[in-house]
Amino acid sequence: MKTKDLLIVCLIPLIIFIAVFLFDLKINYFESLLLVFGVPSFYLSVKNRDKIKKVALFSLSLSIPTALIFELVVFGDNGWSVPSSILPYRLFGFSPIENYIWMFITIYIIILFYEHFCNKKYSNKISGKFKIMNYLMYSAALANLILFFTAPSLIRIPYSYLWLSIIFFAIPTILFISSYPYFIVTFLKTQVFFFYVHMIFELIAMKLNHWVYTGTHFIGWVTILNLKFPLEEFFFVIMLGAFETCTYYEFFTNDSF
Repeated sequence: MKTKDLLIVCLIPLIIFIAVFLFDLKINYFESLLLVFGVPSFYLSVKNRDKIKKVALFSLSLSIPTALIFELVVFGDNGWSVPSSILPYRLFGFSPIENYIWMFITIYIIILFYEHFCNKKYSNKISGKFKIMNYLMYSAALANLILFFTAPSLIRIPYSYLWLSIIFFAIPTILFISSYPYFIVTFLKTQVFFFYVHMIFELIAMKLNHWVYTGTHFIGWVTILNLKFPLEEFFFVIMLGAFETCTYYEFFTNDSF
């Protein structure tokens, strides 16, 4: 059954990719989120109804402060922009709703995929460390909000995408994997799938102009199918996104260590 499930969640993004690149399907950012991530998320949710509450709670709790921090700080560095949104109103005047949906739904599907296909020791219990994660992340988000409105120059940091990714993603992941190396195999299995899915989503976004990288403070560029995006995006989202997400999930919800 899980082989069938894997085939289904692999085929759905591929079908959208083929429709966009070979048949010139036009979809907006929100529609792309629903098709590439939303449909597989719904399918896995039906298969894992007992896990939805825990995974959704974790995803919502982590996605809100993470999205706020990255939106506010990277905006100061002119890192990216979204030309078109489904809503006329944007948070802070520039931040579209789609970016927050993206952050939630990617965390949600990564963890649900991990629990369904890779993790053999699922527990509905949530560690007390979950409160610590919320305290740290929401405190950081609040600090950024205060600076954004009172002293925005303090969060105009060159190469902010790189520095935020190192601090919030790379360092915690390296420390966790170094301490608990037995997670490498299960995390890697999840990462292989999401390398594939995130690559599809990124290429669709670049082709259809869902977002554009307006800044110059990137360490390099990746070009695939004549579509160019920053090396930071390739490395921290496409190559390591699942590793980073699973690290936060296991450390802050698992009570066994």
